[in-house]
Amino acid sequence: MQIYGICDPTNDTLRYVGFTKVSLDKRLSQHLKYSQLKKNTHKNAWIKSLLAKNVIPTIFLLQETNLEEWVEDERWNISYFKSIGCDLTNDPRCPGGEMPPSWRGRKHTQEHTAKIAASNKGQKPTAYCIERLIEASTGRKMSEYNRSKLRESNIGRKMTDDNKRKLIDSARNRLWTDEMRDKLSKANIGKRRIKKLTQEQRNAIPKLLQEGFSQREVAKLFNVSQTSIRRFK
Repeated sequence: MQIYGICDPTNDTLRYVGFTKVSLDKRLSQHLKYSQLKKNTHKNAWIKSLLAKNVIPTIFLLQETNLEEWVEDERWNISYFKSIGCDLTNDPRCPGGEMPPSWRGRKHTQEHTAKIAASNKGQKPTAYCIERLIEASTGRKMSEYNRSKLRESNIGRKMTDDNKRKLIDSARNRLWTDEMRDKLSKANIGKRRIKKLTQEQRNAIPKLLQEGFSQREVAKLFNVSQTSIRRFK
């Protein structure tokens, strides 16, 4: 168990004092999580101001402690560094050795939920948070339950013209690496290839469509996709 401090590396000033049971590196990463930084606190506002400048705060050990003494040790360090002029961002409701009121088991009112949504509207995660989210998601597989929930949420949803345009633009500008091509070719092994139409069949398709056969019927007749027949309209 450790009492730690978090500093501003731009001027080496102490800005936060805390207690942790985990390693200092892990505790710092917890402070920098996007989910943690969404909370509206003085400490988070300070950390976000650093991240906006691509500056990461530093963490260091103040003292070792134990289960019986950590409360008094944390309070003493907070009081001491405040007394010598350190501008700490610790919550004033918590003089040390205690936690802010917990929301576990409680529900926000509709009015409070609306205020939270309005305050978060338009906010974007920092580049550092996005990088950490990508690192955390790399290699993670979605469970079947989450897949089913995602499918259900997308049923009946129509893509906007703006989203369609973005997808088309991203596909046009995408550069296929050798690794991606190799994965794609392996994924298509054993799958049915689109059958190529002979010139005789190409000549017959417009006539069949003019005679009243549907695109589906003609596609089934030549054992090709309906998309292939649609080109002859």
